[in-house]
Amino acid sequence: MEILDPIRIFVASPTGLGEERRRLSDVVQYLGQLLDLQLEILDWRKQAPPDAGRPEEVILRHIKPETWDVFVGILWHRFGTPSGGTDPESHKPYQSGTEEEFRTAWDSAKKTGRPRVMMYQCERPVSPKDLDARQLARVQKFFRDCDADGAHPALWKTYSSVQQFEQQVRLDLGLLLKERAAEARPKDIRKREPQTAQPSLPKVAEQRKTKARGHAAAQYTFSVAQLMELYDFPKGLDGSGQCIGLIELGGGYRKQDLEEYFRPLKLPVPKMEHVSVDGARNAPAKELSGADPVVALDIEVCGTIAPRAEIVVYFAPNTNEGFVHAIQTAVEDKVHKPSVISINWGQAESGWPSDVLKEMALIRS
Repeated sequence: MEILDPIRIFVASPTGLGEERRRLSDVVQYLGQLLDLQLEILDWRKQAPPDAGRPEEVILRHIKPETWDVFVGILWHRFGTPSGGTDPESHKPYQSGTEEEFRTAWDSAKKTGRPRVMMYQCERPVSPKDLDARQLARVQKFFRDCDADGAHPALWKTYSSVQQFEQQVRLDLGLLLKERAAEARPKDIRKREPQTAQPSLPKVAEQRKTKARGHAAAQYTFSVAQLMELYDFPKGLDGSGQCIGLIELGGGYRKQDLEEYFRPLKLPVPKMEHVSVDGARNAPAKELSGADPVVALDIEVCGTIAPRAEIVVYFAPNTNEGFVHAIQTAVEDKVHKPSVISINWGQAESGWPSDVLKEMALIRS
């Protein structure tokens, strides 16, 4: 297996954006754990020791631009102070270290395809006492120059809060890094058939990995729309004419809860039906608890991905027999005829009695 070099992310910003840099560091740590990639944030404060020469020149000498894989630039109302350097093409002096770092990255990307350049503009209100009109004008001119006919064309994104920045950069970096994550997987594993056993990590290593991923997942959430984009879900499909069957072994849902979820997304509440199996029924608790969140999550995910599909929920007792009967009922349902059956319940085959596995096999056949 080829061991890939760490993906190096250079971050450029003037003062006043420390919280964004901290959030970006958290996102990088999270994505590294999630995608099994080595990610490294390049920070001159930690990687460029004091040395003689122009400060920006010293920084770029120690953190060589040719080693950058991703450049993340952030600007708000300040552009920074002149770096003392000169643009080799325009022969104009750089107005800030951030500008010099951006131009270095942009020129390299134009010539070699590296690094990937990601620019973000903060649109938070600025306190009058902190506002410098000349600094703000330079920021505004910089982004005008990012237009298609500008001096350095580039796609950039805006945000109005650090929370929105965190969400946006997490999605953008995730989209960029998932290609690298696919490259990092061994080819022999990618080509194996699903039933082929894959090598497992030593027990301690696996426990640490699971713990790390659980810790990362506890800190961040993705919307369904973001996950659809990350997984390249086909665009233009809404589930029209399809029926999705959900197997649920407990809990229930309330229409008003679904309405609260779908309303901000400007999506209709899916057409819903529920089928009782072995006496089980749609039975949500008075307060959201137990299996209710599982049922609601299944409906919300399917309803977001395929808002025009009908959703039929098959409620069954949480027993081996109930599980088998629920699947059998869905497969043999001649009324709703689900074209997709989704199950968010279960365990590894090794935990099932052999007679239950045989019944499952008979349903499939």
